[in-house]
Amino acid sequence: MEVLNLSFNRISSLENIHINVGNIQVLSLRHNQISKVEDLVKLYSLVKLDLSHNLIGSVTEVSKLHSLPLLNSIWLSQNPIDTLKNYRWKILKIFSIRTYNVSHHNILFWPKMKVC
Repeated sequence: MEVLNLSFNRISSLENIHINVGNIQVLSLRHNQISKVEDLVKLYSLVKLDLSHNLIGSVTEVSKLHSLPLLNSIWLSQNPIDTLKNYRWKILKIFSIRTYNVSHHNILFWPKMKVC
């Protein structure tokens, strides 16, 4: 399986998700109740991750995803984190090795990271 859409499922825990989804490359978890992402760090093949419309509230939580070697896009809009001042800049700093461009709507990381 390469693409999995688990949007709109009221998911609040991602415990052992890596066992169930294997080498997933694209994962949509939009419109759930997710506040913790630590179980996603074992999804080593993950390239795109949509966490928009969840309960992620800190840059520290997002920083746990830094260890995913192939991750090139992440969506975080409509989470409590997007009310934090300069949260995009803080995320950019975490992923600074990949930095390429910053705009108002997203953060692009070199060579491949995009945060919306």
